[in-house]
Amino acid sequence: MKDEQEYYRLMAKMPGFQRKIDNAKKIVSEAMNIGNFTLSFSGGKDSVVMYDIVHDCGWHGTVLQTYYSPYESLPENSELAKYYAQKYGDKVKIIKAYSCMEAWDAVGHFYSVPQNEMEKKLKIRADTDFREKLYEEQIRLECVGTFIGLCADESKMRKMNLIKHGKLYRKKTTGSWVCTPVVFFSADEIWAYIFSHGLRYLRTYDCPVMDRRRIRSEPIWMCAHKAIFNGLLQGYRILYPEIVHEIEKRYGRIE
Repeated sequence: MKDEQEYYRLMAKMPGFQRKIDNAKKIVSEAMNIGNFTLSFSGGKDSVVMYDIVHDCGWHGTVLQTYYSPYESLPENSELAKYYAQKYGDKVKIIKAYSCMEAWDAVGHFYSVPQNEMEKKLKIRADTDFREKLYEEQIRLECVGTFIGLCADESKMRKMNLIKHGKLYRKKTTGSWVCTPVVFFSADEIWAYIFSHGLRYLRTYDCPVMDRRRIRSEPIWMCAHKAIFNGLLQGYRILYPEIVHEIEKRYGRIE
């Protein structure tokens, strides 16, 4: 653990690393010149770094955190949002979005990969409802956009979408602005920032048998392919054994 942290602290001393931070702050300043922004905070590593950078640029406002269900939204994530909001002098607003649990209850069983039209429809709702809820709250707060902590290297699909849009873009459907300051940070650079700045992060990332760069901040229960879910489930049984136990007690054995 000490050697790992030292590696990241050394990375943080590289000239290119500071340039990446400066570029992130530049795009945040551009966004703030457009108008008031909210900030979406999941509690994950990318959100932690994004929030710290945005704060350094002088942002203050409302931090939005999405809540799904006890199986998807973890208490530690909520605690971390409150910690940083208090530290930086901001407010936290919890937004309730449609959850996997509600989808499972609607069909009467657990599923990860949809097998029929109803399951597909409910998966789409579980995947997208949070965006609508965040946008509604953004409008209520009279903000023009939202800061989001996303990194392009999380997945191929996300990388393609984020490279297409860039760090600051306006949605065609709503006219709302989206700013992703850390979009081109690698996972190594995210951890270099966290350790070099002494930032608090989720204990989940310290799991000794898993690569902290690949751990998700919250469990994702619905996927497009069974093989992907099977890989995730193995990790969840290590990271979130209590949640897996509760799901299986309610819906039966997860296969």
